[in-house]
Amino acid sequence: MRRWKVFCVTAINFTLEGSTQMILSGRKNSTIRKHNPEREEQILKTRNLELFWKQRTPECEKIADAVCLDIRVLEGRILTWIDQIFTDKDVYREGFDSRAAMKKFFVDHYTQEELATEDFFSFYTFMVKPEESGQP
Repeated sequence: MRRWKVFCVTAINFTLEGSTQMILSGRKNSTIRKHNPEREEQILKTRNLELFWKQRTPECEKIADAVCLDIRVLEGRILTWIDQIFTDKDVYREGFDSRAAMKKFFVDHYTQEELATEDFFSFYTFMVKPEESGQP
């Protein structure tokens, strides 16, 4: 009898210009996502991620496979984190040139209600898997 190993991978989509290059260069090794306990539990069980550029569009491209290192809930409101808790290095690592640019991204992509909700976002850190030898 043949036994199959179930391999579960969670896809993460990126749309911020330059994300692909930042991820592949190692500059960007984290992402901020809506807090979703069920999804986060699944990710932490397998730690397997597939990173995509503009998933579900004609421009979709797989960026890389990655390993999730950690997920933590950002306690409080995201705009407070951007203003008071994130360092300039954190803002840069997320792919933004300034706190103002990072805040604009969140204001443009989330409702005022979402932005005002406590503990609405989680911070994922990941490591891109090295390409296996012999792969094209």
